[in-house]
Amino acid sequence: VYSASQTVTGASGASVAGEVLDHYEEGAWTPTYVASGCTFSYGGGNYGKYTRIGNLCHCTGYLDTNSGVSGSTSNAVDIHGLPFTAWNPGSGLSYQPLATSFYIYIDFAHSGISMHYMPGYAWIRPYHIQDNASPGNVSAQKMAGSADSRIAFQGPFMTS
Repeated sequence: VYSASQTVTGASGASVAGEVLDHYEEGAWTPTYVASGCTFSYGGGNYGKYTRIGNLCHCTGYLDTNSGVSGSTSNAVDIHGLPFTAWNPGSGLSYQPLATSFYIYIDFAHSGISMHYMPGYAWIRPYHIQDNASPGNVSAQKMAGSADSRIAFQGPFMTS
């Protein structure tokens, strides 16, 4: 509660109720790749941390895989395990992006990667991006790569 240490003014538009922190939490989460009919092996691990303040959650994470994936490797992959569901205002346009800070041995020849929290779900969806083309889903094989791969990411999202 910040009302005891701050003065509510007409200039800020704040109220005493607006100065009460309604949720604070921090912890760990375990990101995992999920693709229909696929199995992934995590070599160096998979780990995430989060801090939630009110309805804003900041997540960081990484996934390390051993060389490859088995099963239906052409299926689209998502990253599951987020501690909270991403906000969905119902407009269908509320994809909240993450920053991809690092990746190695992930097959994105001549294109890049964009990752988004999926509205109404507790997962992240990676997309291929390239010039003059719509983003496309990333297959399990491309995300797991042909050697031991790693992807690291971070970013805030609004929760439901």
